[in-house]
Amino acid sequence: MKTHINLLIITVSFICLLMIATSCDLPQQTGASSAGSQINTASPTPTLTPTLAPVVVEVDETSVPDEIIETAYIPEAELNALNRELRVIINDQAFLFGAYNIYGNNYIKLNDLAFALNDTIKRFYIGWRGGLTGSIDITTGMDYSAIGDEMRLNEPGDREAEPRNQVLNIDQRPVMLEAYIIDGAEFFWIQDLGRELGFGITWDDSRNAVIIEIFPEIHLGRDIRAYQNDNVFEYPARGSFTISGNTYSSGIVSSSGRAFYIINGEYASVSGIYGPVDNTLRGSSRIRFYGDGRFLNEITSSAGSLAQTFSINVSGVTQLTLDFSGDGNHALANVLLSNDLILDGTENNVHTVRLGIDVVMSQGSNVSEYPATGSFTMAGILLKGKD
Repeated sequence: MKTHINLLIITVSFICLLMIATSCDLPQQTGASSAGSQINTASPTPTLTPTLAPVVVEVDETSVPDEIIETAYIPEAELNALNRELRVIINDQAFLFGAYNIYGNNYIKLNDLAFALNDTIKRFYIGWRGGLTGSIDITTGMDYSAIGDEMRLNEPGDREAEPRNQVLNIDQRPVMLEAYIIDGAEFFWIQDLGRELGFGITWDDSRNAVIIEIFPEIHLGRDIRAYQNDNVFEYPARGSFTISGNTYSSGIVSSSGRAFYIINGEYASVSGIYGPVDNTLRGSSRIRFYGDGRFLNEITSSAGSLAQTFSINVSGVTQLTLDFSGDGNHALANVLLSNDLILDGTENNVHTVRLGIDVVMSQGSNVSEYPATGSFTMAGILLKGKD
């Protein structure tokens, strides 16, 4: 009897386990089932979701130079350029540029600007460039050679502009500017060009125009002639000469000699181009500048050297003396006198004027100037300046 009871218990337990297992395989039924509806017991097709391991990229920042991190520029692929006719007034002469407005700034072609400035002190020559992606050589103070398509207005309609970084070699000084390629032509921000080529730009609302104000140029040796000279030749009176393959019609040429000019303290700087006259200098050369007998600066060169630009402070100078010395002809080209200080930053050409030393008093009462009267001490320091 016990055996039958145990067998019955085992059988019932097995049936219960089977029912529980079967109910776990059935899909869950959501909501109430209507009468007569059947439950679909077919197993649904499983959906596989792959699990991807995260990828971690580590960058060693110490291996990247700081200057590259700070100055690297990745231009945008394209942006919209709004077509416009830009009115530019240069010394009261109006020009109409084919320009584009990009991000609210006016962009123009370099050749158009060179054409418009060609009769001013800020004229510049555009030389060789290594294709559309190469650098552009610019020589300031030289006449621009027109190619015939300057000052043409753009075709109607706005354009998509391709940004790029462009290198300009301005008097052999490399400068990188932001530019945009539009219909195969290159456009530069007019403010960038003004800053690098040395002229100011303002906007006149009343005339709806960009204003470029450039004062008339005064050439030493052309407009102001030497009142006394020894073996020094002034141009254009004698024709023209060449430096580094470039021809100049304004300048001063000598091998060894002196020239004296009266400038009456009316100018702040003298600037221009210096170098050996092609195929004439055999050794080295130098030129020294003196203001009222006081040494101002010196520039040196040698046979085969390229031309170099210079700018020297002549503020307050009445008599300017040029002292040439060399084994063959060397020259100053496009020697400009300006009321503005035009310093190129490559030479120590800023002259410090000290009251009591460089400029002495014309009249005084109970005032002593040093070092004329010796020295004095202040806070334990021996000084030789004014007291």
